[in-house]
Amino acid sequence: MDYTAYISPKCDFCNQFMSIVSEKQLTNINVVDVHKKQTPQGIHSVPTIIDSQGRMYIGKQCFNIINSLQESPISGVDSTNSFSFIDNERMTNQNNFSFIQEMTQGQQRQQETSRTDFMDKLIEKRNNEVPQPITRR
Repeated sequence: MDYTAYISPKCDFCNQFMSIVSEKQLTNINVVDVHKKQTPQGIHSVPTIIDSQGRMYIGKQCFNIINSLQESPISGVDSTNSFSFIDNERMTNQNNFSFIQEMTQGQQRQQETSRTDFMDKLIEKRNNEVPQPITRR
């Protein structure tokens, strides 16, 4: 089975993943740098592998796949779920994947404001479309 791996050189786990692939000379894995090529829709973290049947594997699952492709287990890969953000090299978290793009607080506020404005306009439009009850005095 062939695999396509989406990685970022800024992610320590991707670098570790690539070292293993290179060391084991796994030729059935096509590697794509997310900073150089456009990624398919649905890929939001690295490392991510898509197999020839279209199934997606993220983080630790990627290491499980390459471990299954070799004869001996790899030492040094622990069971933690750490990941690093692609856009911010200093941040780490507790998952075996990285976000490709993280929203800043300003972007989050702008998105919330946009949603609020949209909802206000939608409510106003709906109120204009729905007949109002007759008020009796």
